[in-house]
Amino acid sequence: MINKLHINCTGLYKIFKVSDLEVVALRGVDLDIGYGELISIVGASGSGKSTLLNILAGYESPSAGNVQVGDFDLLGINQKEAVEYRKSEVGFVWQQTGKNLVPYLDIYSNIELPMMASNLSRSERKERVDGLIEFLNLNSVSSRLPENISGGEQQVSAIAVALANQPPLLLADEPTGELDDETSAMVLEKMRYVNENYGTTVVIVTHDPKIEDHVNRSIGMRDGKVVKEVIRKEKKKSEFVVIDSFGGVQIPQEILSKSKIESKASLTSDKSKISLNKIIKKNKK
Repeated sequence: MINKLHINCTGLYKIFKVSDLEVVALRGVDLDIGYGELISIVGASGSGKSTLLNILAGYESPSAGNVQVGDFDLLGINQKEAVEYRKSEVGFVWQQTGKNLVPYLDIYSNIELPMMASNLSRSERKERVDGLIEFLNLNSVSSRLPENISGGEQQVSAIAVALANQPPLLLADEPTGELDDETSAMVLEKMRYVNENYGTTVVIVTHDPKIEDHVNRSIGMRDGKVVKEVIRKEKKKSEFVVIDSFGGVQIPQEILSKSKIESKASLTSDKSKISLNKIIKKNKK
């Protein structure tokens, strides 16, 4: 059961125009995320996951549908509202650390930088930066430049920067894409720590299905649609297909192959079950 909705997407479309061609990146995405959830959005390149994340971050505008994040309607948002949205509602962690951290500022100053646009006094900024450094265990690197710390420390520092203005939503685009397995696990556990202790809604976009083991719910995307959902409770995982608002469902290819069903099937149902049945062709006499 999802808590009060933080993110609500209904029938979300995004169409890019490339020369004379139209590329449909999102095809009627339906997605609900509750306040305080820790989830991943998983899909291969071209699945639409990064486009969806950019819309949730306010960097892209949807072509059609509805998308509500907190009190913000992102379908009709203007540029000024988008700036306020990114400043107050959402923190963003990029895969490339160069986008997260200013190279000529030490880690302490990087964390403080987003606060400069707020109304915080110097003492309030210091208190908040010190709190984030302590919270994320960055004391040993706070006076160093980004180039003088490890990739994992850079990404944890990027999380601190993203949390500088205390946004209720943290978005991360492939945050472990350039890290080894051990460092990736450390960064993901820091995100879980943020989620559990700050109550921040955390959404991680990735191509790596192993991240399912570090989140409570994982959304699978393919061809611009949400196609499956994996829910983890303790060590048990349950996987479900997703039925969109139009009644559409994508059947996993491995199941379709085993069934030998081709382009057509018959459909039967009762109160709790829908069956897709192979059509048996009758031999002509």
